[in-house]
Amino acid sequence: MSIKETYATIAAMNADYNNNDIAIGDMVMIVSTTDDPDNAKIYVKTETAFSFLIDLSGAAGIQGPQGERGAAFTYNDFTAE
Repeated sequence: MSIKETYATIAAMNADYNNNDIAIGDMVMIVSTTDDPDNAKIYVKTETAFSFLIDLSGAAGIQGPQGERGAAFTYNDFTAE
């Protein structure tokens, strides 16, 4: 599967619903700026409208505990031939 079309806004996507180049079942994506909460959202075209499918904006996963700091690197000897 691939993204059939990209749009800057949800409004632009909805306005293009009747585009015959986008078939029922095709996916489209909102591509704007990282500040836009709708950026990277994927929609699928249904019989009546575009339906939200998934947000690919990169939500952060669960944060694990901080590990202990390792020993400092020391350089003792270097021999080159």
